[in-house]
Amino acid sequence: MKDKDDKQTRPISTIEKAMQRLKSSADETKQATKPERPSSDAVVQTIPSNKITKSEATNINRHANYCELDFNELNRKGFLTPDIMNESLREEYRVIKRPLLNNMRGKSVAPIEHGNLLVVTSAMPGEGKTYNSLNLAMSFSMEHDTHVLLIDSDVIKPSLTAILGLTDVPGLTDMLSGNVEHMSDILYKTSIPKLNVIPAGRHYAHDTELLSSDKMKRLTDELAIRYSDRIVMFDAPPMLATSHARVMAQYAGQIVMIVEAGKTLDYSIKDAISHIGNDKVVGIILNKGRGAFGTSYYGSYGTYGANAQKSD
Repeated sequence: MKDKDDKQTRPISTIEKAMQRLKSSADETKQATKPERPSSDAVVQTIPSNKITKSEATNINRHANYCELDFNELNRKGFLTPDIMNESLREEYRVIKRPLLNNMRGKSVAPIEHGNLLVVTSAMPGEGKTYNSLNLAMSFSMEHDTHVLLIDSDVIKPSLTAILGLTDVPGLTDMLSGNVEHMSDILYKTSIPKLNVIPAGRHYAHDTELLSSDKMKRLTDELAIRYSDRIVMFDAPPMLATSHARVMAQYAGQIVMIVEAGKTLDYSIKDAISHIGNDKVVGIILNKGRGAFGTSYYGSYGTYGANAQKSD
């Protein structure tokens, strides 16, 4: 067993190695053409909403909440869906999700507390966080034995909620504030059988306090135990733009950090990671870069942290 000092310094040296790999990939990306796929912000404004009104959500059967996904429109905007023909995009997410699934299922170096809870964040806004959250959830749902619960916890800018067309229905903040009693009131089935979603909900004056409340802690503990056989994903805000993501990172066992190739500065990544505990497994997705798949949207994926399992 390594001594205490070694345990404290190990994540730092591994982070440095990860930064070097990302920097090398980013340098190669500078000469690449800009990918055609838009950022999540662009998607939010162009995908039509299939909205369920607040009154409908209150009056319909508690288990009847439903979100119809427009696969054609999502495909047109570059998202991964079950019927997409872009095999390279499928393969990229297979590479990304495999170590995350292994960690969840206890196949990593050491057991991970709440390993089925996954937070997707970034250092700064505009790095493709929501795009990756939804695509990764789609990819997880394509597994034969994996169900996914995708939660929009970016309560300041709920882009995922807008994409799903659920901006006018109760969500996470409404349950934390006590305005909604049952989780089933805010949980929506989708047209993908193994993918359920929870929207962000209405804006409250003290959103950060709601996310850091004892009620949120009890909720995440309940999700970790009740849904121990499924992935529970949180689309969280950028780590350096608000304290929300730092709070959410304390609840999850695995963190996925989105890094935009050729844009995000090394010190920003290190600063963002410094707000995450050393007991977490942290993965980096180099976004909007070229990699092994030619015109790939993703340049590389790597993990580091006290309990990290090395990816291929």
